[in-house]
Amino acid sequence: MSFIAAKKLNVGSYYRADRADFKKCDLNLLAEIQQNIFSVHTFGKCSEFKITGSFKFSVLATKVKSYFFRKFHLLKHRFDWIAQNIFGMTVVYDNAEFYVHCGAAGDFMLMHSSLWHKSRAYPENFYMTTHNDSIFTVICFAMGIRQEVFFYPVYHQDHERRNSAENQDVVTDAYKTYKAFQTDAKEMIYKKKPIITNDESWGLINYNFEEIIME
Repeated sequence: MSFIAAKKLNVGSYYRADRADFKKCDLNLLAEIQQNIFSVHTFGKCSEFKITGSFKFSVLATKVKSYFFRKFHLLKHRFDWIAQNIFGMTVVYDNAEFYVHCGAAGDFMLMHSSLWHKSRAYPENFYMTTHNDSIFTVICFAMGIRQEVFFYPVYHQDHERRNSAENQDVVTDAYKTYKAFQTDAKEMIYKKKPIITNDESWGLINYNFEEIIME
């Protein structure tokens, strides 16, 4: 917030942030919230989080581990035959999360209004709500908009989900959606060309909503 207030934002960038999940606790105390963080969504990885020393040092350590994690996976992809057949490693191919900060992308996304209009914002006819925010992050990246990630995370209180992982239909749909997302993301990242599905009528522009002023 202090960085935003200092008005140092770049008009040609979009800004992301890691997401820190914390257990239910006293929301009036930031230190207690930080003590109750159990995971952080970073580049390509949801990392377990535990404060070691200061909070700032712990955040830095998480980011460093995430950095080497995704670099390692990209390296394995380049030497996939050696990694699989000699070292018996599992190779993950072309995951968008290794190139673009897709993790929990709906929890913080900031850019200049001109870029929102240029990118036409989040796809309105996406497969389902899952990964809708992630695909928009890749769209912005493919458009050549500079990606910047804040050092500190945004805080997100853990809560019950409307869809349970125990429901096999939900798991199947989520997997299909993830595969579709990866297919489109891979094409955009390699070709550096966004797939924009919203037409010029996006955002209900053709509707005239009545303005009601309440006193």
